Amino acid sequence: MTVKANQKTLHRQIRSQFQGTRKIPFVATDHEESHGREITWTLRAKQAPDHIAEAWIGTSWIVEVNASGSRDGTPF
Repeated sequence: MTVKANQKTLHRQIRSQFQGTRKIPFVATDHEESHGREITWTLRAKQAPDHIAEAWIGTSWIVEVNASGSRDGTPF
């Protein structure tokens, strides 16, 4: 997964998850307004349940990324 560096809050929150200050479950949001669009990004992560970690060896987190907003006044 890639997070653009211009999403400073989201980038910082995700980076902190890999610097020994992990908090699970984890939620980060960022709001961006540019290029005629307004987007709210939400990332949620939690520990993978045992049945998923067993089925997919090496899996430790489940991550959901959601983007919602509008472009030129049209919602998406």
